[in-house]
Amino acid sequence: MPIPTTPIDVTGAAERAALYDRLLDAIVTGDLTPGQRLGEQELCERFGTSRAALGEALARLSLVGLTDVVPRRSTHVTAVDPRRVHQALGVLGEVTAAAIVDGFPRLTDADRDTLVAYRDTWLVDDAAALTALRESRVSTVHDVFYRRAANADLDRVRSWLSPGIVRFHRLHGDAADAAAARRTQRALVDAALAGDGQATVRAWRDAAAAVPTAVREATDVPARRPTTPLIRDRVRDAIRRAILDGTLLPGELLREADLMRWLGVSRTPVRDALATLAEIGIVTQRYHQPARVATLDRREFVDAMRTARVLRGYAQRLCVERSPQALLDALDAEIAVLADDDSPGSRLAAATRVVDATLAGARDEVLTVVLDRLAPRVRWYATHEPSVLDAFDAAALRELRDAVRAGDVARAAAVDARFYDVAPEPPTTA
Repeated sequence: MPIPTTPIDVTGAAERAALYDRLLDAIVTGDLTPGQRLGEQELCERFGTSRAALGEALARLSLVGLTDVVPRRSTHVTAVDPRRVHQALGVLGEVTAAAIVDGFPRLTDADRDTLVAYRDTWLVDDAAALTALRESRVSTVHDVFYRRAANADLDRVRSWLSPGIVRFHRLHGDAADAAAARRTQRALVDAALAGDGQATVRAWRDAAAAVPTAVREATDVPARRPTTPLIRDRVRDAIRRAILDGTLLPGELLREADLMRWLGVSRTPVRDALATLAEIGIVTQRYHQPARVATLDRREFVDAMRTARVLRGYAQRLCVERSPQALLDALDAEIAVLADDDSPGSRLAAATRVVDATLAGARDEVLTVVLDRLAPRVRWYATHEPSVLDAFDAAALRELRDAVRAGDVARAAAVDARFYDVAPEPPTTA
């Protein structure tokens, strides 16, 4: 009998992914309630898994904001924080708008059939639209555009933000405005089916703005347990710094035993740190093989810069509207710095400080966390291809400063966008 040709998984990767999905579903649906303590032994018995696999899954859940870890004490399901949900909706709104812009021209007949089926099933009345929102059926519409946009970083940001938003809708979906949900979703689907890309984006922004009053007006922040940095976080930061400064090169093997000796820690925090860095995108992993530093893939570079442009543009808009003085001060300082030293290293450092000042003025915790995760890849690419910093000079910063000072959000966004425009192919030298 010949060897079967149908692939099977013997590595355990599928089981680990399934464990994460089962835990995620239990938290999102409220089976594991906000604030509930997550005992390792109890969860291992309930889900039929090992401590190592459970620890990896809980680390991933912490990355998407659904678990809190108190070192040497316990892990809990995070409380529902309407203020953070509101911020997450704002960030996801920008990311999804970008996916619609990029994906719309590539829609297929099959995609349109999916949109028609959604409209005819879930937008027939207000009750159905509310159910679609509460059960996250609306993701069917979003999936169409994300799939056609084919941007790994837009997908990555969406995966970080969606679980907390889905959990809120599951637990508090009845607070949503059903009529507004149906109206805005219907406008989005109809515009996409009519072939009107601009109207589709406008409809999405209207849909994203139709959030429950409890979220929109939230000001109280649930008390969070005081925490100290976890060992895995310190390990993650050390490996990340080594990748960014070139100590660890693209494609280099990251053997756990070598990292354990270097950092003086056990295997578990190394594994958790590598899993987190893989989620961010600067490490690649395959089950039962050493992790590697990610390679400098050109398509991923373009994706990362596109996503950075979207998120930093949003941060800049919030900063101009809320508190621009720190950004103006930073721009004045960096203009002076670049007048004396216009090297790629100086430009990169100046760009980092300008982004930090922008986020300080934006006053959006979720946006800051997301950009902090994306920043290593953008900085890494810029380090290896300094030409991306060509547009970031003193003249551009003066133009940006003048726009911010005048409160001209559109002009500031146009200047800022130039910093993230990169060619699909690397520059050639004569």
